[in-house]
Order: sequence, then C-alpha cells, then structure tokens
Amino acid sequence: MLPQRLDQRPADALPLPLDVHDEFPDVQVHLTRPMRSLLPRDEPRNLPVGRGYEDEPGRFAGPFERLFDPPGRGPSNPVGRAPLRDPLGEPRRERKQSLTICLFVPSYLDAHGPSLSVGCFTVHGMVDFVLVPGAWLGAWAWDEVAEVLRAEGHEVYAVTLSGLAERHGSDSAQVGQQQHVDDIMSVVEGNDLRDVVLAGHSYSGIPVGQAAARIGDRLRRVVYVDSNIPTDGKSFIDGWSAEGRAWVEGQLAESGGFWPPLAAEDYADQDLSDEAIAVIVRRSTPHPGRAISEPAHLVRPIGELPTTYIKCLMDGAEPSRDVAEQLKSPNWELVEQPTGHWPMFSQPAALAKIFTGLA
Repeated sequence: MLPQRLDQRPADALPLPLDVHDEFPDVQVHLTRPMRSLLPRDEPRNLPVGRGYEDEPGRFAGPFERLFDPPGRGPSNPVGRAPLRDPLGEPRRERKQSLTICLFVPSYLDAHGPSLSVGCFTVHGMVDFVLVPGAWLGAWAWDEVAEVLRAEGHEVYAVTLSGLAERHGSDSAQVGQQQHVDDIMSVVEGNDLRDVVLAGHSYSGIPVGQAAARIGDRLRRVVYVDSNIPTDGKSFIDGWSAEGRAWVEGQLAESGGFWPPLAAEDYADQDLSDEAIAVIVRRSTPHPGRAISEPAHLVRPIGELPTTYIKCLMDGAEPSRDVAEQLKSPNWELVEQPTGHWPMFSQPAALAKIFTGLA
C-alpha cells in the first residue's frame, strides 16, 4: 500500500487510497521526500496524480499523465494504464526495461499551498538480450538459453555471424572480424534496441567487445562468457603461444583458409552430455580464418564499459591475464560458473539465471 503521505500529516488531510499492487503485483516501492508547491497557487483543487518514467537515474522523460480528477470525482484513468508519450505527444515505443513510475499524491493544503507526497516504484522489466556464439557455431547454440529468457518476458536476439552456420559458403574464409562487428551492430541498430545486454561466448568476445563500445547509450551491459576479450591492434590468435599459433596457422593453410571445427574428443571433460557433443559436432561449420587473424579496433577502452565476465571453472580456474587486468576496473565484475567452456549447452538454465540477474 502506497501511503498518502510519507511523514506526519494533519488529520484533515485529503485521503486518496492508492494500492499500486492491484496493477503491479511484483513492484518494489521506493519512496522519496514530500514536495511542496509544485502546483499553481491559484488552482488548489486541481490536484493531479501523475506518472512519469525514468530513462536513467534522476532524469525524467515525457510529461506526466493525469490519472485522477479533483477530489470527489474519482479516477479518470486506472493507475498504470495511461500511455507513455514523448515530449512531442507521440506514443513512445514500448519500453521493455525496468520502469520507474512516480505518483504525485496530494495530501493537504496549508498556508504555503498544496503539499504533495511523491511515491516512486520500479517495475523491474525487460531488456533486450543480444547473444553471439563462439567459433564454429550459429544462433542455434543459444536456443535453450533464449527459451528461458523469453519465458521471463525478455526479448532475445541470437546472432549468426557471417560465414557461419546458415550463413556459411565456399567464400566464407575471407569474412573478417570487422564484418562480425558489423553483424552485431546491424542487429542492435536495425531493431532499434535499447537497454541491451550484449553477450559473447569464446571467440565472439572479440567482436562483441568492439561492438559494445560503438553502440553508445544503447548498451546496458556487456557480458563475456568464458571468452577472449579484444585488445586494440591485436587479433584473436595474437595472444596464443608460438606453438598454438603455429598449430592454427597450419590448420588454416590445410583447410583453404578455414579453421576446422573441433572433433568429439575435444569436448571431453567439459560437463557436456554425449547428446550435446553430438549436436555440436554435427551442426558446427568451419570458421572464417580471416576473422581470427584480423586485428581488433577499439573506439574506447573496454574497461570503461559496464561488464560482467563469466569464468567457466572447468576450463581453467583463473581468468586469463588480460581479463584479470580488466577486472581491476570498477566497471567490471567476475562471475564464476562451475561448468565447462560451453555453458549454453551444459548449464543453460544456470547461465540464463546469471543473465537475468543482470537485467
């Protein structure tokens, strides 16, 4: 129950019962201090109850909609049903993220004019998840995670990068890393996504980190799922040992510029069922070699972005040195998941729960 006034009020104060839980049963109510003299002094009876929404902490966008008529006439609209409109009066695109609604409740009149109580509550709502798979995989890799997120009411955009899965072709070896960055940007901007949680697994941490820096205020958080992270001027394989680089370069030379998918035995001891391994092996496609050898280009340091790094402990107990360095930033946090390198197959529900905790 939202109180009519947040501090001591006179006995003759105007009673306006307002139970927000009738319309929003899951809201968390946050109350702020009373505010005085927000209304014209010559209209003491025209006391509206308004609602607004907060695009970011402390900044309201859009006008307040009138929800109650003067005392004695009852409500003109049910709470929470007035459409949100932008300053030009046009209906806004439906917001899927958390929504802060402030109700301005008239309490009483005194010598200083009308006094309002302000109650704000947040409906922790939906965000847009953009999920990018790692090497050899397509959007299908996120199917189980996406199912959980959509059941929670979120929008999910799983991305198949150029040259992979259904986008694989004979000339895909020449698809570069910057094309993968553009693929991600196209999904975000083409769908006009806002409040984006952008997640990349394994290889795709490289293009995801670059795209995250480019989408500006559309980004809510970037999530690296046991992935590589971009370093300006460095490629995916630049951080490998000399032996590892020689191995992968040999594979590219033998496979016409492609990085061949892993064999079933390479997925052993990664918390994967035999069925999951069979699906991964069957559906994987060769990865464009140029994408793993082309350098990253950062438009801003990734340490400045709100970031969660998910470390899958069966693929090594500690983050890599470059990740550990970034984790010194106050914008970064580490989450550990007790599974192997492919958590979208081994623990999809647990991974989805981590994602929703970031929404």
